Amino acid sequence: MTEQPAHNHNAEEEEWDASKHGGFSKEELRAYADKLDLDVRQLPLDKVYDTIQQGTHILFYGAVFCPYTQQFTAIWLNMQLSYDFYKLTEVPNISIAKVQCADNQPVCFNYMRDEGFPTVVLYHKGHYIQEFMDRDNVWDWVQKQVEIVKAGREEQEWGAIKKGLVKEKPSKVEKVAAHQFDQISHNKLEEEVIGGKVGILETVFPVEMVVLVIGVLLVAGFVLRKAVLRKGKYSAVQERELDRFE
Repeated sequence: MTEQPAHNHNAEEEEWDASKHGGFSKEELRAYADKLDLDVRQLPLDKVYDTIQQGTHILFYGAVFCPYTQQFTAIWLNMQLSYDFYKLTEVPNISIAKVQCADNQPVCFNYMRDEGFPTVVLYHKGHYIQEFMDRDNVWDWVQKQVEIVKAGREEQEWGAIKKGLVKEKPSKVEKVAAHQFDQISHNKLEEEVIGGKVGILETVFPVEMVVLVIGVLLVAGFVLRKAVLRKGKYSAVQERELDRFE
């Protein structure tokens, strides 16, 4: 059994060990994966949210700079070739695709509930269902999900998740625009189970704090203005008194 690709988005910082990457040098593996990517079905990141609102989707999140993503791309493409050979593309309401995350990792982290690559996630009707961890056996797992959809057993199978019979629970995926991360620290990104909300992010400056600061500034401005007016008034009186003695 081949060694399963690791799960790490800081792979660029690691010392290269060719034995962990099929004997490839860093440059060879990148070139090999880039070539394979030409045949892998891709889903643009800005289309992910709208796509997963209907039907069932299995998405592979990866980053071109990550050697573990590069290594897993070969496994994923083999799965895709089998998927196409057995005409699973003709099964309605389910699809597979890869999402490139290198240019906007925080948005990917929000959708995949993780900060490591590669990550494979199952979605159904806008809900995050579960992450698939055993990536060496991705083909067997994908076939199982297709059979569930073909048989119309989504609620029965994934309803067990809703009832807490398995580890992960479906919850609504929140849409996050790329520009929002200019004011958001993705380190604070965390899942919120209550209300089925996920990917809720804390802003750097909460609204309450902004309102408080504005209020303090208004009061300070009023007090300062009053003090200036009083000073001007008393200065005028003092000038008149001095004129009387001249």
